Amino acid sequence: MSAVVGKPDMAIVVLSCDKYSDLWRPFFELFFRFWPDCPYPVLLFANQDTYDDTRVTTVHSGTDPDWSTSIKRCLAQIQQRHVCLFFDDVFLDRPVRAQHMQRLIDWVGTQDPDYLRFRRFPKPDQRLNDHFGLCIEGRPYRTSVFGIWKREVLMDLLHEGESAWDFEHRSVARSAQYSKFHGVYEEYFSY
Repeated sequence: MSAVVGKPDMAIVVLSCDKYSDLWRPFFELFFRFWPDCPYPVLLFANQDTYDDTRVTTVHSGTDPDWSTSIKRCLAQIQQRHVCLFFDDVFLDRPVRAQHMQRLIDWVGTQDPDYLRFRRFPKPDQRLNDHFGLCIEGRPYRTSVFGIWKREVLMDLLHEGESAWDFEHRSVARSAQYSKFHGVYEEYFSY
């Protein structure tokens, strides 16, 4: 499949569940304060509760048998090619720099990665340029949740019964079939 050119078809997804609904207001207040011009739809993945803000669309998973099953149920309801995942307790504490984000968005739009990890450590294994590198198969944290995922790749790697921690550990081996796993050399979000 050829690379997507231009702005990626992407949504910002906040992973949560109803029992952590007390985090929603501070998360979104800080998110919109520090990224007021976010150009993507903002989705909250929850069980049955809804966050009341016109800038946020809540996607419901229903009952919560486990983390992976709930996330997969929500992902099946959306159409975006890429999802930029945040946890509900990742509180932004500084403005998102527009030029910085534009570089990331342009790169995703032209390279169409299967995954782009937002944490700088561990560093990517093979440098592509000053900003992005390749994460080779089998390396720890190759599949850390926080980042931009191709939706269908994430759905394929999620296995029912796994927690977020199980996923980050076990999906490393499952991700070997995908070659376009990348990481960053600089921070894009301060939290």
